[in-house]
Amino acid sequence: MFRAIQLSIFVLFACVLAGSFGCGGNGPRKAVFGKIAGAEGRSGSVTFIPAAGVDGPTGSAEIVDGAYQCNADQGPGPGAHEARILLESGAAVPTAVATPTNPNPKITAPVAAPSFDSLPVEHFNVPVTVPEQSPYQVDIQLPGK
Repeated sequence: MFRAIQLSIFVLFACVLAGSFGCGGNGPRKAVFGKIAGAEGRSGSVTFIPAAGVDGPTGSAEIVDGAYQCNADQGPGPGAHEARILLESGAAVPTAVATPTNPNPKITAPVAAPSFDSLPVEHFNVPVTVPEQSPYQVDIQLPGK
């Protein structure tokens, strides 16, 4: 459950980040998809920010098992972008254990939501190009992976 909360926070952060940059232009959005080499088995989010001089909308998607897919309502416009990627770091997540005060580990005390500063994430910024014609596949290679 903690992992689901973390993933929800990642996606929310990506949406807030995308909203803070605005939509850029009113150009067409593309339903992009792809794999992120170096992120296999990991979750997070990707946000496409138009590069300087590119007039087009920002797009974002959830990353699941190293792959992502944006529908046309949330996808970026065509052209050069910076893909801002947030990935779970793979750090261990605390699990429930039986204690004298909690004999049933499925029932745990409420835990405060983590702050964005304490989330175990990795950040990557990778230049990419969203094609103007189908297929709209944008595979991304993480630097150093």
